[in-house]
Amino acid sequence: TQNRGLLSSPTTEVEIITPDGTSIREPVPSIPSYGEARVVVDWTVPAGASIGIQTMSITVDPDETVTEDGNRSNNYAEVEIFVGRVPTAQITVTDGVYTFENVTLDATASFDEDSGDVECRFAIEKKPGLIDNIDSEDCWTEYNWSDGGIWSITLIVTDDELDTDELDITAQVLNRAPYMNLTIIDSFANEISSIGVNQFVKIDASDSGDIDTISPSGQQVTITWPGLNCQEGTTQPTCTFLANQEGVIDITAIAEDDDGATTIVSTTLDVLNVAPTLAQPELWYGGQNQSTDSMGYWNLYEDQTALLRVVADDTPLDKDTLIIEWMPSDRDMNWTESTVGPSSTATVSWPDSGLHNISVVAYDNDNSQSQIRTGIVNITNVPPTIESLGSTQPIFEDDDITFTAVVSDTASDVDSLIVCWDLNPMVDGDSDGISDNDCDETGLELTASWPSMGIRQITATVTDDDGASASTSVNVSVLNISPKAKITNETDVLALNEGDNVTLSGFTSTETPSDKLNLIYAWDSDHLDSDLDGENTGEVDFYGVEYTIENLPPGNWIVTLTVTDDDGESTSTTIELSVAEKPADTFLESITDTVGGVGSIVIIILLIVVVGLAAFLLLTRNSDSGNDKYSDLNLGIGTQGSQFSEPIPTQTYQQVEYGAYDQTMSQPVAQDPYAAYNPAPTQPVAQDPYAAYNPAPTQPVASQPAAVQPAVATAPPIPATGLPQGWTMEQWQHYGAQYLAAQNTAPAPVQPTITDTRPATANSNLTDLLDDLDL
Repeated sequence: TQNRGLLSSPTTEVEIITPDGTSIREPVPSIPSYGEARVVVDWTVPAGASIGIQTMSITVDPDETVTEDGNRSNNYAEVEIFVGRVPTAQITVTDGVYTFENVTLDATASFDEDSGDVECRFAIEKKPGLIDNIDSEDCWTEYNWSDGGIWSITLIVTDDELDTDELDITAQVLNRAPYMNLTIIDSFANEISSIGVNQFVKIDASDSGDIDTISPSGQQVTITWPGLNCQEGTTQPTCTFLANQEGVIDITAIAEDDDGATTIVSTTLDVLNVAPTLAQPELWYGGQNQSTDSMGYWNLYEDQTALLRVVADDTPLDKDTLIIEWMPSDRDMNWTESTVGPSSTATVSWPDSGLHNISVVAYDNDNSQSQIRTGIVNITNVPPTIESLGSTQPIFEDDDITFTAVVSDTASDVDSLIVCWDLNPMVDGDSDGISDNDCDETGLELTASWPSMGIRQITATVTDDDGASASTSVNVSVLNISPKAKITNETDVLALNEGDNVTLSGFTSTETPSDKLNLIYAWDSDHLDSDLDGENTGEVDFYGVEYTIENLPPGNWIVTLTVTDDDGESTSTTIELSVAEKPADTFLESITDTVGGVGSIVIIILLIVVVGLAAFLLLTRNSDSGNDKYSDLNLGIGTQGSQFSEPIPTQTYQQVEYGAYDQTMSQPVAQDPYAAYNPAPTQPVAQDPYAAYNPAPTQPVASQPAAVQPAVATAPPIPATGLPQGWTMEQWQHYGAQYLAAQNTAPAPVQPTITDTRPATANSNLTDLLDDLDL
């Protein structure tokens, strides 16, 4: 009963009317707000009640004494009750089987009268006082017992209304006889069916028992040995006796369990000639008997010589003729060592590392074999060694250096050693995670060379057949050899004439073979200013193995060859070219060459006075108004290659010295007629030796075409004939513009620069002298 009001309810009653019409009233105490009270009512269903659903009504405050109840509709309730019958238990037991065989318990015939399903529980007596409960929805199970006897079973059947019915039954389980197995063993615990005469033999019936016994361990069965004189007694599981008669012996054993059941087992033993016996083998090294480790192994190194020893025994007649045979390793079945007599010693050594199983056996004169004795020896590999290759070795580029690896190992491994040479520790060629153990070369000896300078690390690694290795390293310092520049020529450089061509070659320059192909040949002649910096030396006029200089000007010229290798080291050498002036072709040039410039001027003045006066008028009338009045003289002189035909580089002289040429014709200036012979002492004349190649662009000389200035391109095109000989593309990118400029800038064909060994003075200028003739 619940109170859903805000105030506590007063005490009252609850009335229950059962399906058979019985009224039961119980008091209800005061219930607080939102509280509840429980009433327990017992009703016994009449035995004759019909099967089916019955109704039970419940009314709170049936007399309506609680006037404060605001809603009486919830004071009444009805409960439906199903009235049924208890189930009926029925079972069939299939017993009479032996222990550990299943007994079938079938209670599927159990039923519920009111048509509901039933479930079964089998309460089985497993052991005295121990019940094993098995629940089964299909009321069927199997069970077995470990001991014989009559065991009680209780069947409990439960229907859907949890009504139960019980039925008590029993199951009979038969006892099993004990089991027993006999084993005949010799004194070495070997299972046998025959034995030599005068030896003790043991009959073992330990493999016996009673699977359905309830006795303590060891007391399940009792074994007797009729007809045998056992050392252990006649009721023990083993029987040891002396087989003192040859032939077949009958052996019988009887086992009896705690239920009195018996089992009889018989066997036979064939007593034969006695076989030899062997003690445990021993391994001796260094005069001491070696003990085994925790794994039972003897331990030695490869090729260590040891002694295997063992002692055999046999009957007195066979003892001295025993043959003892050793097999020192199971890896080589053809390796055996044999001795005669009861004591055996074999000298052995093992070339291979790892575990070797040793076995030894003895044979008598009847070929009876002893027990095989075994042992295990663990052979440890001896790693190889390699001597140091020494300290850092310096060599020059392309020179061979030879290293010899001095290695050692045990005698059995030394012939199989592999020596690997790693020439580049920065590359892991075999991808094993170790960069300096690659096999770039193999063998005891290595000969190597390097084309470039630097430090090279060489590592020699020796490896034996077990993979053990040792290594040593050495650094090789490869030194660069500076190239040696040499100039060769086919012509005599001391017998050249003005305008000749000469070819110079640097091919005989020496360098290591690997660097020779990459040499850079740079030529510089002091008669050229290729970079137009005003200096004729310290520049590159040409790149290449061969340098052809065309149209040589007269003079003594120094040509420098600089050879540079790929490491930036270079050497230079020079050759001097002696270029003679071209022989005089006219009478005037002959006179000039004979008496010099000043003497020639005097002679010319005299000839002009004598001959010129006669033709002065005619020459004046026939002269072209655009030509200089002394142009005939200039032409006559200029075509002979005289030192007076050199143009005047106006950029290097003061304007006051050459006023006659710098003033216009309409404003003549009076000049000292000997000004050319007496220059001002404070203003020395500086001559530009390459003025003929670079005339002033604002004051050209009529008889001299201006030399073409080559254009230097930032990315010069490659010539149609390809890169110059000996050049690389990188060199062309850096120096190609200078090369093209040097090739395009050629001397003026009619005005070569001449080096005169006679002292040059300012008064040798013919133009100044001709200016004086204006008077």
